[in-house]
Amino acid sequence: MSILVLYFLPLQLFSQNSAEQLSAGDELYKLVEQKYGIDEILVNGRHFDNLYVHDLGHPYFGEDTYKKGYLLTHKQKYKDLLLKYNIFDQTLVVQYVGKENSQTEYLPPVEFISEFSFENHKFKKYDFPKTGERFFEEVYVGEISCLCLWRKTKDKSEHNVTFMAHKYSDSEKKYFLLMEDVLYSIKNKSALLKLFPEHKTSISQFIKANKIKLYKSPDDKVSELIAYCESLRK
Repeated sequence: MSILVLYFLPLQLFSQNSAEQLSAGDELYKLVEQKYGIDEILVNGRHFDNLYVHDLGHPYFGEDTYKKGYLLTHKQKYKDLLLKYNIFDQTLVVQYVGKENSQTEYLPPVEFISEFSFENHKFKKYDFPKTGERFFEEVYVGEISCLCLWRKTKDKSEHNVTFMAHKYSDSEKKYFLLMEDVLYSIKNKSALLKLFPEHKTSISQFIKANKIKLYKSPDDKVSELIAYCESLRK
C-alpha cells in the first residue's frame, strides 16, 4: 500500500522527501520517473559537450572518468550519481542514467551546488575574501579545518594542426587551515609551524616521527597532522 501511495505522489514531493533515501537505480524511483518524467531539480542545466577531445590532458580531478558519488543541490542530496569534477572551470559534469538506460550528460548550475563527493574525496563550496567562491576539498574538519584547493592551468598547443587545441597541466594543490573563521595559506612546513609558535618543537617531532611530507604524503597523513595540531591547543 505504501508503494502505491508514493507512486502517485507528485515528483516534486518525491524528490524532496525521498531522494536522500532512494537512489536513481531504485525500482520505486524508476516507477515515478516513468509516470512523471525525470526529476527536474536534479536533471537541470546545460548539455555537456566534450570540448577537450582534441586537447592534451584534461581539466578533471583524477582520471577523465565518471566516479560514483553524491551531489547536494538545492539543499537536496542525490546519491549514486556518476560525476566528473572540472578543476579548471570549477564545474561538475553529471551522467544521469534514466529509464531504459538512457544517458544524459549535463552541467548542473554551480550556484545551487553546495557540496559533492566521490571516492572518499569531499568537496564543499566556501567563499573567502582571498579566494572567492570555490570548491575546496575537506581534508580534515574540526575546530581547525584543513582545506585543499585544486587547480589546473592550460596553454595553447600546436600538436593538432586541424583543430585549435590546448594542453592541460597536472593537478596542483594548495593547503589552507581554517581557524576561527580565518583562512591561512600553508605553503610548506615553516608556514604551518608559524601558526603554532608555542608548539613548534612538538609538531616538528610529530612530522619527523610519522615521516610526513606536507605536499607528498597522502591525505590521511595530513589529516593526522592537523588533528595533532588541534589537540595541542586544547
